[in-house]
Amino acid sequence: MTHPSLTVPQPILDRIDALIQDSGSLQACLKAAGEQWPGLSRSDVVQRFRSALEKGTPARDWVSDPSLASLLPVLIRYHQPPTDDVSRAEFSLMLEGLIGKKPSASAWLRSISYPFVLVIAVLIVTGVLLGVAVPVYSSMFDEFALRTPTSTRMLIFLSNSMLMHPVGLLFAVLGSIALACAVVLGGRWLLDRFQWIASIGTWSMGSRGNLSAMARWVSTLAELLNFDVPLGPAIAVAGVASRKPFYRDQSQRIATWMESHSGGLTGESIARAFSPVAISALYGTADGKPSVSALRGIAGMYWERLQGRGQRDFSWVVPVSVVIIGGFVAFVVVALLMPMVSLITSLSG
Repeated sequence: MTHPSLTVPQPILDRIDALIQDSGSLQACLKAAGEQWPGLSRSDVVQRFRSALEKGTPARDWVSDPSLASLLPVLIRYHQPPTDDVSRAEFSLMLEGLIGKKPSASAWLRSISYPFVLVIAVLIVTGVLLGVAVPVYSSMFDEFALRTPTSTRMLIFLSNSMLMHPVGLLFAVLGSIALACAVVLGGRWLLDRFQWIASIGTWSMGSRGNLSAMARWVSTLAELLNFDVPLGPAIAVAGVASRKPFYRDQSQRIATWMESHSGGLTGESIARAFSPVAISALYGTADGKPSVSALRGIAGMYWERLQGRGQRDFSWVVPVSVVIIGGFVAFVVVALLMPMVSLITSLSG
């Protein structure tokens, strides 16, 4: 696979190097933005951005490093000052979205406080049922020598295990939580690698990760094309900037395909991974050239949709916890009532 930096013409790399050397005012802008947006100055991306500008990292590294390639639109667009309010708003949105404004620590704590308290309440209720209620009924069942069904024996076993091995049970709970986290992370990894499957691609289309990847892809592509980078290399670098393996590989395939095909990408199966509107904008002008303004507008819509999704929260914990505790309580009630029914039947008979 051809390295993106080798496909970008050297004169273009030299122009990007010149922008990096003349980035003093941009560094001051980033510093001011860090003072305005809480937590922004501590962002790893911002620190990497400022460090690359201060050290004068060469353009060849910018177009091959995902964390830097996604910031090329900010670097290029900053040196082309907006001329109207709309473009100023677009630039601000792009700067905020590409860098990634993090919520403050207090906001993050507020978002997890209620779910955390609810989870603790679930554990307390579970502990009381298994440690207090179930042993009382278990003693009564043994006293009357009742034959208990499988569900009741399972419940008594859980109760005895908790009372005899509380530390082991704690480790089991922590292990279950770790396993759940591993499943979530593994699922995201699989989605990235198998997004070429139509059903998976459709299901993940509106996710935060996919929206941010497409926003970075279109933003980078628009500014590189406006910077006179050829279409093929611009698409390859935009794939790197997406920070998503699937879009990176598909962009490289498109760039390679364009080297041996003179036709457009519209309607081609190789371009189906990307928005048809964005692909059409690559030939949006009267002479079939890319429409930078259309691509910028599409990127702006992606950023707005991403902002509309809001910060990732933990509200899903509440209904999940309610379902879990409700199901467990129902299981306990049924498991304890079944022997009681048989006891009442035997006594009445």
